[in-house]
Amino acid sequence: MLRRNCRQYCWQGEDAQGNCLAGEIKADSTSDAKVMLLKQGITAHVLSRARQKSPWKGVEAKAASLWRRRPDTSATMVMLEQLASLTRAGLPINKALEICSASCIDGSLQQILRTMNQDVTDGSMLHQTMEKHSECFEPLTINLLKAGELTGQLDAMLKRVVSLSQHQLHTRQQLRQALRYPTIVLMTAIVVCGILLTQVVPGFADSFSQFGAELPWLTQHVMSVSDFAIRHGLSISVGLATALVSTRLIIRRTARGTQFWHRLIINAPLIGPTIRAACISRLCNTLTVALRSGLPLVEALQLSAPTVGNEVYQNAVNSLLAQVSQGNTLSSCIRKTGLFPVMIEQMATVGEEVGTLDSMLDKCAAHYQQVLDSRIAQFTASLEPCLMAFLGIVIGILMLAMYLPVFTLGSAI
Repeated sequence: MLRRNCRQYCWQGEDAQGNCLAGEIKADSTSDAKVMLLKQGITAHVLSRARQKSPWKGVEAKAASLWRRRPDTSATMVMLEQLASLTRAGLPINKALEICSASCIDGSLQQILRTMNQDVTDGSMLHQTMEKHSECFEPLTINLLKAGELTGQLDAMLKRVVSLSQHQLHTRQQLRQALRYPTIVLMTAIVVCGILLTQVVPGFADSFSQFGAELPWLTQHVMSVSDFAIRHGLSISVGLATALVSTRLIIRRTARGTQFWHRLIINAPLIGPTIRAACISRLCNTLTVALRSGLPLVEALQLSAPTVGNEVYQNAVNSLLAQVSQGNTLSSCIRKTGLFPVMIEQMATVGEEVGTLDSMLDKCAAHYQQVLDSRIAQFTASLEPCLMAFLGIVIGILMLAMYLPVFTLGSAI
């Protein structure tokens, strides 16, 4: 009699001491899987067939994601925090997901939670159902929760994931707030100058032409600029908008464009050091959470690379991953990249020597978070007076050019 092919099963249960466990097992059938687990002293409460991976799975997921709206990041973080509190209180995962879905105000996330609840009720594990919604959950979150489910520490792992998500969201909001103010001021300056050149200056020009007197040099040039803006302003605006949209598409859709932009921004005079501090803080914090969750260094680097937020640093982390996989120490690999400060290398060296790499990286993350806060404060403080001075000079020149002829037209009246 031919032996049937072994199948992969996912299980959740408890051992003789009452500890909650989860894992995967190969068996011919569900009953055989239960018997094999009983021989290991494990009573399975949930046992389901592992889903087979389709060769078209990636294509289907990518096509489906085009039609799904990405849930709000802050709403996802709130949901994870609520899920951590509910599981810590002893509620089953499916019941916790049901409560989170009922209280969620984001429609897209609510639909995802309902689907996840149904999958978990049918026997899937939490990390397995999260893998179907990559537009909502990052790979690091999924892998950390997988480690938590397999070790029976899902509530503790959810708490770490929430802490990591809060840190990343805080860093992202800091950078956005630092760039929001100068963007608003520059847009205001452009709109005000446009109104003055196309609406106000022509009125003054008509009044001056009635006197027939020679106008000051500054007024003549401003009127020439106004005439040029009226004739070609629309075409220039459309051209600039087209160029900006095209540049943005090239940067976001091409690897070379993204690499060029990210390298340019980390080397920029004012914003560059701030972006560097943000990348380093995010990387160190992510590595700390991954290592404290029991993941090996190679896997922690692999999961941390996409979370850095900059292609240059992501490539550097991938280089670290390749070298560490060959048996090199992390500290010696950091030195070769040339992108990390000496402090990171020294702390990594100490951590590897005494076996406390996660603690050393945690201290680096805290230090560079402070550096990031300080640089953002300095950037905002130095940029505000510069923008105000620029706006005042431009508006002042236009007003001076318009009212200067008033003092010189007395002889022509």
